[in-house]
Amino acid sequence: MTQLKFSPEKIQNILRDHQLGLSVAKILEKHRDLPSTESQPADDAAADGSTLSALLEENRELKQLVGELLLEMQAQSHHSSADEREPVSSVLNRSRIIPAIRGPEYINAAIASPSAIVWLLYGTPLTLPEIVRQVRSAGKLPIANLDLLTGFAHDADGIALLAAEGVAGVVSTRQSVLRAARAQGIIAVQRTFVVDSIAVGNITRALQHFLPDAVELLPAAAAPLCVSALHAAQPTLPVIATGLVTSMRQVDDLIRCGVSSVATSDISLWVL
Repeated sequence: MTQLKFSPEKIQNILRDHQLGLSVAKILEKHRDLPSTESQPADDAAADGSTLSALLEENRELKQLVGELLLEMQAQSHHSSADEREPVSSVLNRSRIIPAIRGPEYINAAIASPSAIVWLLYGTPLTLPEIVRQVRSAGKLPIANLDLLTGFAHDADGIALLAAEGVAGVVSTRQSVLRAARAQGIIAVQRTFVVDSIAVGNITRALQHFLPDAVELLPAAAAPLCVSALHAAQPTLPVIATGLVTSMRQVDDLIRCGVSSVATSDISLWVL
């Protein structure tokens, strides 16, 4: 269970904002003058069935109110974690080339690279915890492509499991997955295939409804053709280029055209 640390003032604010405090106060006031069942003889307490029923009902209401309070505190805990997180744009500035690993044989090279991020393109519920542990131990952020993992549901429960395992972010083509990632306080990266000008228009329109932390464009060669359109719609949105990256010259050209980072599985390019 996640340990939540809130001051009494914070709890009072949550109670006030959601009118839970007023409900609790009404219940306590309603029963302020009721005699304690502990101080009554057993026969008298049993005889007062209506009072006991009322107390049980109010106890149920209090439990429900406490449950609502805990849910709100959990949500605010996620939001607080997201607010305190280093901006994605800052992390990408330290990760011009992001190692994308497709198997365990690439982990050591990825964590030895200068990048602050490691793209995870494989993993199962059984193997991912150890992968994440190794990446985290190297002081890097493991960001998983959920579309390429196996055994994880593409829903809120699947994202909650990834977050619990220590995954720092999720890459997906599905906005429902990215919204779930945002709710968990982890990085949400929209993966998009650029096949024609219609696709570019679809991307910019989709960003009006949900703004991810970054957009991943595939293939990388198409990025120079649409980065300006994306930045015109969302000037501060980081763009990551991926796919068919074959040379350092190509990486340099992509960065100059406005791409924040380049993700590649070519181990020979993991030098920036």
